[in-house]
Amino acid sequence: MSERDTEGVPVADIEIDEVGPGESGFMLTGRGADGEHYRLHVHLDIPVDRRTWTVVAELLSQSEIRIWRGSTTPIRDATRRRRNAVG
Repeated sequence: MSERDTEGVPVADIEIDEVGPGESGFMLTGRGADGEHYRLHVHLDIPVDRRTWTVVAELLSQSEIRIWRGSTTPIRDATRRRRNAVG
C-alpha cells in the first residue's frame, strides 16, 4: 500500500486471506506485514441479500487493509504510558 496519511499513525497493514460471515456482516482474517494474524469484524446496519453478500465478500477477499490510529503518538508509547500510570 502506498497511500500516506499525515493525520495518524499506521497500526497494521493486513492482506486479507479469508472472508466469512460475521454477526450482521463479515469477518475478515489475514496476516499483517508484521507476520501476525489479524481478524476484523465489519458490521453492517442494513440487511444484505445473499447475492450481494457474496459479491462484497469476493471484493473484500482481494483486498489489503491499512489501519490507522488518529493519534500521532505511536501505539507502544501510549500503551507504556497507560501501564506506568496504573502501576
